[in-house]
Amino acid sequence: FSSNHQVRKLLYEDLELEVKTETDAGNPSTGMKALKQLKNEHEIVPLLIKHRKANQLLTNFFNPLPELVDDDGRIRTNYLDFGAVTGRLSSRQPNLQNLADGDYEGVETRQCFEASEGKKMIAIDYSSQELRVAAQVTGDETMKNVIKEGIDPHLLNANIVFDLGIPREKLKESHPEYPELKKKYKKSGERGKAKIFTYGILYGATEYRIKNEFNCSLEEAKQYLSDYYDKYPGVKKKMDEVEETIKEKGYVTSMYGRRRRFSKRDGDYGKYYPPSAFRQGFNFSVQSPSSDMMRVAMIKLLNYANNHPEYGINLLMTVHDEVVLECDEEHAVTVCEECTELVGDVVGGEFVVD
Repeated sequence: FSSNHQVRKLLYEDLELEVKTETDAGNPSTGMKALKQLKNEHEIVPLLIKHRKANQLLTNFFNPLPELVDDDGRIRTNYLDFGAVTGRLSSRQPNLQNLADGDYEGVETRQCFEASEGKKMIAIDYSSQELRVAAQVTGDETMKNVIKEGIDPHLLNANIVFDLGIPREKLKESHPEYPELKKKYKKSGERGKAKIFTYGILYGATEYRIKNEFNCSLEEAKQYLSDYYDKYPGVKKKMDEVEETIKEKGYVTSMYGRRRRFSKRDGDYGKYYPPSAFRQGFNFSVQSPSSDMMRVAMIKLLNYANNHPEYGINLLMTVHDEVVLECDEEHAVTVCEECTELVGDVVGGEFVVD
């Protein structure tokens, strides 16, 4: 079960199951996405999925973490200031930004972590941070209006892509029917697929990736992309601008001045920038401001903690768009409210924090 070669032989040669997803090299995929597409095709596939999840928890979570506990019972990660080209901090030994999330077979992995005695743990994060930054960076009016109206962007895109027929007013998170609609389409899968699609665009998804994600034809994937760009023309315009900038200058600059350079490749007709450079350049224009916002937010929180020693605040970790801290239990409400306001003020209070 741990050998991709053996699993590929089992699924596609021995059992002769249909190949629904391929790797970038064109081989039949044995990844989790492919297994989920095949789970109703043979009884062994759900067992493969269960084994993969259990093995991931064991190798990435339960086995290594006990060896990393310090004498005081705490686990301390190492953050790399220049670990990612976008400016985000990366984490290693252990990678606390890649921990298993949620409940699996009755195991609540994140309940293994708890606040110190007499302390409360507080997590503060930006709501849909990258979508909001994308609206700012691209200037797309439709995307801005979606955020201003309080519309669920993922359910909106599911409504567009899958033609669900939901009236626009019911897509607002304040509408009384919204929670039930979200629950319905989250369970049936349309909202989840649209979420992958929405963020996939920001991460440079091509029609081939969408084809694999949605298990659809290449023509359908191209149409999904076309429909998205028709709905959000500012996104496509920004993508084109990034491509032209890279071709002209060899780099792209974020709204806060951070710069990412790209290298040309040798081709039959001379040197050229690969398509991946343009996709990464657009993603950089969104992710880099997001990362810098978090850096400013963490500095503000550290200053706040230093200015209020009476609250007993300790900054514990950051996970992309989230900061986790702990404070004395009796001051938890005050710290939560004031720190939330501080994080929101990083961008003039326009972003929503949870």
